[in-house]
Amino acid sequence: MKHHIFISYSSKDAKIASLLVNYLETQGIPCWIAPRNIASGHDYTDSIDEAIKSCDGFVLIFSANSAKSVWVKKELSLGIHHQKNILPFKISDIEVDGGLNFMLNNLQWIIATNHPSEKFPELVEGLRRYDPTINLPNPTTPDDHPLKRNKKVFLYCGIAILTIIIVLLLALHPWNRTNSVETTIDTIPALTETSSTPTTTPSVDLQETTKPASALPDNQAKKAKDDKTKASKRKTDATEAIQKVNEKVSSEQLAAEKETVETNAVEKGKTSQAKVDQEKNKPSVSIAHKQYTKAVSLFNAGRYKEALTIFEKLKSEGATESGLDTYITSCKERMN
Repeated sequence: MKHHIFISYSSKDAKIASLLVNYLETQGIPCWIAPRNIASGHDYTDSIDEAIKSCDGFVLIFSANSAKSVWVKKELSLGIHHQKNILPFKISDIEVDGGLNFMLNNLQWIIATNHPSEKFPELVEGLRRYDPTINLPNPTTPDDHPLKRNKKVFLYCGIAILTIIIVLLLALHPWNRTNSVETTIDTIPALTETSSTPTTTPSVDLQETTKPASALPDNQAKKAKDDKTKASKRKTDATEAIQKVNEKVSSEQLAAEKETVETNAVEKGKTSQAKVDQEKNKPSVSIAHKQYTKAVSLFNAGRYKEALTIFEKLKSEGATESGLDTYITSCKERMN
């Protein structure tokens, strides 16, 4: 998928992530979200790197869960490396500190700690401020992803079951017996007219036999109306139940698959994480680090020449700050 928004989130926030993806795609904004968009048999790290590299925007669902997620931090690092427009969507009222504060400072935030779904339109506007072409509709088709195909199957099964229930209710409902009586009554005059044998049945008896359905007692008519109302309510309740089951299955599958991906990533990245922890145990404040932080702020502010001077000086002095070479290259490219 060449045109899309990359969604970075913790598997523990799968429900809000699913709601956000559904909203954006109904607005004509296609999304890339793991594990939904990772094709079967593909390496997830390669798939995520390619998705971030080719995305039109990067949305970070920031929460207490994502702040602790190693996987989210790696995705954010790739977003910065590929120079993507990053838009944090904050759903937890927590302080941003440590490495995340370092990477996310000076960015525009959307605060959605109370009712996240109410802030979805503001998120769309934020994305379009970065790139006005984002509002061009390019939604994915329902058959692009396994989860959508499963949802479609559930929907068809639910419709089939609901149709069978309605047919049975119609077949067994009292008004069908009334219609049968009316049909029988309508045929009686035709038989008496075409018969060559005079009838001996008194006219008064015929009138009683052919009593129309409209002359039924009021309580029976009311019962028929009530039964019709109940059937309509059962149909509505069945439709809502099917919709809830589909949403629950989709959310649980998404969360389970995301959890599996994160677990595998953590296992494979134990060595890398150990190095990160070792770096964290070193003194957090140094002259080189302060200079590096200042240069990053200049870079984010668009003052690439000043930032480049500091980055090159740090490199010549043997600084080991993460991402130093990347920032030097980015400064030179943007100055050109």
